[in-house]
Amino acid sequence: MKKFILLAQAFWEYNLTILILFLQELVLFTLTQLIGVFAVLRILEFPEEPRPSLDFTFNEIIFFLVFFTIFVYFLQRFSHRSAIFFKVILGLVIFAGSQMVFSLFSGEFIISTLAAALLSILVLKMKIILLHNIGMIFALAGVGAIIGLSLTPFSVVILLIALSFYDIIAVYKTKHMVKLAEDMVKARAISGIVLAPSLKDWAGSLENVKPGGRFMILGSGDIIMPLILIASVIGFSNLASGLVVLAFSLLGLFLTYYLFITQKTRRPMAALPPIAVMSIIGYLVSIVL
Repeated sequence: MKKFILLAQAFWEYNLTILILFLQELVLFTLTQLIGVFAVLRILEFPEEPRPSLDFTFNEIIFFLVFFTIFVYFLQRFSHRSAIFFKVILGLVIFAGSQMVFSLFSGEFIISTLAAALLSILVLKMKIILLHNIGMIFALAGVGAIIGLSLTPFSVVILLIALSFYDIIAVYKTKHMVKLAEDMVKARAISGIVLAPSLKDWAGSLENVKPGGRFMILGSGDIIMPLILIASVIGFSNLASGLVVLAFSLLGLFLTYYLFITQKTRRPMAALPPIAVMSIIGYLVSIVL
């Protein structure tokens, strides 16, 4: 009887942890998308400022992916120096994205710039999971909104398809994206949102986050790519169409998490393909509606 009770307790604790991780993922993902949508709507209030409308060709996308792969290769060859590079890039992304979002709230360039600089410094210096996640949310929301409004929905769809295939190859075949993620974790410059097994771990340090450990990481690409499509759809159509894409991207997030926790052997997985597929379906549905 005692053995049965212990097994039941372990089963309950395991499933509770799974639920906590998913709820964190759902809330943080949704919050990032909604802040990005808010940023898009605020930017669209200034029609006097012309917005570029870009389309990627297939050759341009292939060139970018090849260049990125070569770049990652050299980063790994000089991994003893790449930690500083990762931190610099992370700081710049947080500063640029959060500055754009903060400027939409305050309207004062100096205030938004100082707030963004302070957030970037706190994230890099204190290395607290909560601060890191806050910085990534504002960074991805701001950058995603700007990029999305600069691209046509069709070009984003093509980009999503190409990146999904690339993600599959880079995670399961060459595994260089897995190695890159591990290097970023070791450098405490994580490009993504950290999900903790318990809420109290949010106050903990990024030093506790290790590859294959108790924490999960939702990569920045898995968050920002659906936002880019949402922003593009809102810019070229309307808010309702963008929210349809958002709803389907949430279904993709759920599918991704389900596939992850039902693996026989827990290992890194390509999270973008399910999210991208559902986001694209959402875009097609929004056209019909």
